[in-house]
Amino acid sequence: MNRGREILNRIDEDVEKLADLYLRFPVLKDYIDREKYYEADKLVRTEVGNKLNESKLLLSTQLQKLSKDITNSDKIETFSNLTNGLEKLINRINTAEYGYSGYFAKIKVKLADLDRLLIFDGDFIDTADSLKTELESLIKSGSVEEFSSISDNLQNNINMIDEKINERKLILMEVKNGTYW
Repeated sequence: MNRGREILNRIDEDVEKLADLYLRFPVLKDYIDREKYYEADKLVRTEVGNKLNESKLLLSTQLQKLSKDITNSDKIETFSNLTNGLEKLINRINTAEYGYSGYFAKIKVKLADLDRLLIFDGDFIDTADSLKTELESLIKSGSVEEFSSISDNLQNNINMIDEKINERKLILMEVKNGTYW
C-alpha cells in the first residue's frame, strides 16, 4: 500500500469517531474530508523532509570525517555537492504548495484529485528511504569505481526527485484549473 494512503487511513480511523456528527450536519463531512487531506499531505511531506534530513546528517558527518585528511578532496567535493542537493530538496518539499483547497476557496480541488495527489506524494517517502540506503552504501564503498558509481546514482536520484517536485507543481496547477485527471 502507498505510504501516503497509509497515513490517510490512520487519519480516517480518528475521524470515524465523528460519524454521528456527519449524520446531523452533512456539510461537516465535506469540510472534515478536506481537512483530512490537508493533514495527510502535511504528514507525508514532514516524513519525507525528516528522512531527507537524516540523509543530510549522514552526509555531513561523513564530510566532517573526510575533511580531516586532505587526500580526500574528490570525496569531499562529492559529499559537499550531494549535501547541497539534499538541502535544496528539503527546502522545496518543506515549501511546496499543499494539495488542498479550503472549504471556502474559490477554486475547489475535488477529493478524488486530492487522493491521487496524496498517492503521488506518498511515493516520495519510498524514494527518500532508498536514497538513504544508497547513501549508506556510498559511505561503506571501498573502491574508487564503486564510490564513483554510487555517487553518480545518488546525484541522479536527487535530480529525479527534483523533477518529480516540478511535476507535482504542474499537476497542482492543472488540478486547480480542472484540466488534470
